[in-house]
Amino acid sequence: MSLPVVSVIIPLFNRADMVQETLDSLVKQTFERWEVIVVDDESTDGGATRVEERGQQDSRIRCIRRNTIERGASVCRNLGVSAARGEFVVFLDSDDCLGPDALERRCADIQEHHELDFIVYQGELFEKLPGDLGLLWNIRKNNTCSLDRFLTHDVPWNISSPVWRKSKFLRLSGFNETLPFAQDWEVHIRALASGLKYVWCDRVDHYIRVATGGRDTITTRSINASLVSQRTQLWKLVAETLLTSSACNDQRRKLLQSTFLHLANELCRVHDLNTAIELLYWVNAQGIFSDHDVAAGKRFVRRRQMVRMLPFGEGIELVLGKVLTQLRTRSLVTLNHSCVPLSRIEAARRPTRGNS
Repeated sequence: MSLPVVSVIIPLFNRADMVQETLDSLVKQTFERWEVIVVDDESTDGGATRVEERGQQDSRIRCIRRNTIERGASVCRNLGVSAARGEFVVFLDSDDCLGPDALERRCADIQEHHELDFIVYQGELFEKLPGDLGLLWNIRKNNTCSLDRFLTHDVPWNISSPVWRKSKFLRLSGFNETLPFAQDWEVHIRALASGLKYVWCDRVDHYIRVATGGRDTITTRSINASLVSQRTQLWKLVAETLLTSSACNDQRRKLLQSTFLHLANELCRVHDLNTAIELLYWVNAQGIFSDHDVAAGKRFVRRRQMVRMLPFGEGIELVLGKVLTQLRTRSLVTLNHSCVPLSRIEAARRPTRGNS
């Protein structure tokens, strides 16, 4: 039997029924030289066993049970890439589906264009059956760079959208296994910042499930202090990637500045003042604020007497001033209907003096 041309990698956790629909969409492909690697993350609903049973009927379907201490979708995807035999790789979530000619078109396109490292395809949202909503995931914007769209939270594509040359994807060192969510978003930013070459194809060829009724989907998430902290971790990684790449410019520094100010705002709203201030220290240390911003910020703060003689480093007055302004207050930081005086912010970071 010839080797597969493309490997489809699916992490699985307690979606025994949904992943069967995903596998059905693969079996119906007009292109036959594929393999699917389902990496089970210790499911408790019998999903892995059902995938293995299908593999006995179709040898292109493989199931790997995670045997590492680390767990999560990123770990599973990286294990899948390591086991992949195809020249190209496609990542699917366990509740997504491919159109019947998706793999045929993707393989033909990327084989034809040797200069490309990956190709992005259009996705369509669905609830119960592909095509039932008729809504696109997003649209191409010819006048806007994809990297800038990711940085402004206008995510142009999702995990299932690209087909990758495996050799090029491996240069990215895989998915970040420390992130609890948005791992695909982060790896796409790394790919763009590193200069990988790609094109966007407007053809709809995959379907992305959205929540309906009681059906499970990874797209639903409540906002809480833990989530804000995780978002902060994510954006620090993104900033480090961008600041050390040739893709960094003044405009993107401003995008980072805006995002971190928003995160500091959110941290204040969930009563985590210390982490908010630590974040602003970190942002300032990365040089995200220019000397001009620092000088303007100091004048801004002094003019309004919002922060007086704070023992912070260069530029920290600026970010605190802007955070306070974003919260629409001149003398108080509003925290979920309660107020914290500026004196508390000062006390949180004021250095302790010795008795000598």
